[in-house]
Amino acid sequence: EVNNFTTSIAAAVDQQGGATMEISSSVQRAAAGTAAVDANIDQVTASVSSTSDSASHVLQASDGVARDTETLRTKISQFLSDVRAA
Repeated sequence: EVNNFTTSIAAAVDQQGGATMEISSSVQRAAAGTAAVDANIDQVTASVSSTSDSASHVLQASDGVARDTETLRTKISQFLSDVRAA
């Protein structure tokens, strides 16, 4: 009878060891997946920052073109007025 109990306990310990190994493997895979997601988030963050910087430069360039266009419009208008007056 003790032998049966010992065998049953040994089998249960063996099953528990297998389950523990499977849990450990799952946790390792989850950790690897989390690290991959973290790396992807870092890449997305860098891309968003770069896009934001580019958009800011485009906005500044557009503002400069708008100012230059208005200056040119004023000078052309003045030139045409001078020509008409001559």
